[in-house]
Amino acid sequence: MIRAPGLRERKKLQTRHNLEEAALRLFARQGFDATTVEDIAAEVEVSPRTFFRYFASKEDVLLTDDEALRDGLLAALRDRPSDEPILSAIHGAVRIVAARYEEIRNRLFLVYRLMTETPSLESHSLGLQAAWVSALAAEVGRRLGQDPGELAPRLVARAALSCLHSAAEVWFATQGRAHLPDLVDQAFATLSTGLAELPAPRARPGVRPRPSGERR
Repeated sequence: MIRAPGLRERKKLQTRHNLEEAALRLFARQGFDATTVEDIAAEVEVSPRTFFRYFASKEDVLLTDDEALRDGLLAALRDRPSDEPILSAIHGAVRIVAARYEEIRNRLFLVYRLMTETPSLESHSLGLQAAWVSALAAEVGRRLGQDPGELAPRLVARAALSCLHSAAEVWFATQGRAHLPDLVDQAFATLSTGLAELPAPRARPGVRPRPSGERR
């Protein structure tokens, strides 16, 4: 039996939620760098000290969904049949996460815009990407019976996340006109058939095609 949160816990959850929503409103209105912790706290009528009880930094507010999405991917992969081929299993898990992206699309569109507009967020984002690779490689290694530091688990993890990230980049660039899980399917289809199967580039007018094996 799951115990319902008490009044104290509910108040904490509500304060955290209010801080998140206030931060996103301010980030959207005046930009990430121009928004201070003091601004966010004042919007919720709490002190900056209260803000830091819930978040270590402004970046943590902006990327608050990251850990939940990563954990969701790992959980989805663990739920796949143990005898399922690894590429099929990880495709199914990534597709579930892509569906979750669709559910919180407005928030993610804002985060993506702020990321592209704010150079100071780049290093923070790279650290989060590395955490995704390590966590997924560990789970892939468990399924394959290999150390997560070996080639196959890390290659599979990076390939799977590249499918998700590439699909998401198209999704963001087109303002979500395409369904993200469908874009993920296309990415994995390209990966599974092999990049060598992609058509050769069309020759530009006036450019002589280079024979196979010819050095540049």
